[in-house]
Amino acid sequence: MSSCDRRLPLTTTLILIFILFLSTLGDEVALVAFIFKVESASSSGFSISMLLAAQLIPGILLGPISGQLIDRLETTRVLVIALILQGLLLCLLSTTDNIGLLLTGAAVLGSLFAVSGPALFALLPIIVESSKSPLVTPARANTVMECIRGSGSLVGPVLGGILVAQSSTSTALLLDAATFLIAAPVIWFSGIRRRSLEEGKSEKFFDGAMAGIRILWQDSVLRVVLPVLTVIVFTTSLSDVAFIFFVRDPLKGGSIAYGVLVAVWGGGLICGALAGGTPFFERRLELSALAGAATIGVSMLLSGIFPILAVVAAVFVVGGMANGLHNVAVTTLLHKRVSEDLHGRVFAAYGALTDVAIMGGYLAASPFAAESSRTVYLVSGALATGAGILGAAVLATNSKNILIPARFANRKLK
Repeated sequence: MSSCDRRLPLTTTLILIFILFLSTLGDEVALVAFIFKVESASSSGFSISMLLAAQLIPGILLGPISGQLIDRLETTRVLVIALILQGLLLCLLSTTDNIGLLLTGAAVLGSLFAVSGPALFALLPIIVESSKSPLVTPARANTVMECIRGSGSLVGPVLGGILVAQSSTSTALLLDAATFLIAAPVIWFSGIRRRSLEEGKSEKFFDGAMAGIRILWQDSVLRVVLPVLTVIVFTTSLSDVAFIFFVRDPLKGGSIAYGVLVAVWGGGLICGALAGGTPFFERRLELSALAGAATIGVSMLLSGIFPILAVVAAVFVVGGMANGLHNVAVTTLLHKRVSEDLHGRVFAAYGALTDVAIMGGYLAASPFAAESSRTVYLVSGALATGAGILGAAVLATNSKNILIPARFANRKLK
């Protein structure tokens, strides 16, 4: 169901990678701008919570529908339309300070990302297959994507803060809009296409909407790895809420310590993602995902046990590396073990699952984060470590069942 009108030369592939980096960078800049814009319009912490919820809830509610849309229609067209709409909407939002319009716009942007995110993941194997670049495996492609996200999350907030301070929130939103409006024609004219085998069929649209969830459950490996992923996302979201309080109280640090710890985790994440694309780890995806999960837990647990800045900084490097390795392994497992014509639905379900875990972590940590940040880290670390070890034990006992890739076993679920 995939094609490209021509082989992609290395320069085109590099341009696509650069455009994806710019788009990720713009998203991080826009998030900073949105937070400041909403805060200045309402001066309410509740409004900030509503903003974060508006970005997550659409992905949860629309996951089954967006995945079906991506798999039934030509995916590049769907992605390009979503990118253009995101860019135009950001242009409109840059002109208003109305809190209601800003929150509504954030929800619409979240809905569009529920389409564009899975669409991009569905196109990723086609970009690899059509390219003359060294990205010849799904693991290496997912490594590039993880490095793009990691780099964007490191640079974006800093750039966003500078733009908001030196110019305005509107300028930051317009910058993000420009990245979407530039990315759309670049992706379209690259010639990459993903044509659905179901296009033009007369079945009802919603008939296959739950296929992504069924695939994730029926696959013997994913059925173990993804619950572990959910625990990891939940526990890291717990620690994210407590992080600023953890830096201030047990670590006795300030803004510099906060920035250093964010940077070392992000730098470790990029290193771990690069390792995840090597043949050694690509041959051991299940082990990489679960070992990475357990190591993330150990890093949080050690941070809580030894709340000393130098120790936590060293531990965060290892935790970030495990985070990058885990992320690459999970997304590569999804690409390898699921039939290509189901990628849209599977990645939409995967996105919805992670969004639920993020929201759950935010809500669960809120009552305790300020007063018990160290306890939050200890509990988060214990849960994540236990989940990784338990997942590895379950896979070890079912090792005979994981030898048949689901991409063959699940072809009937179309």
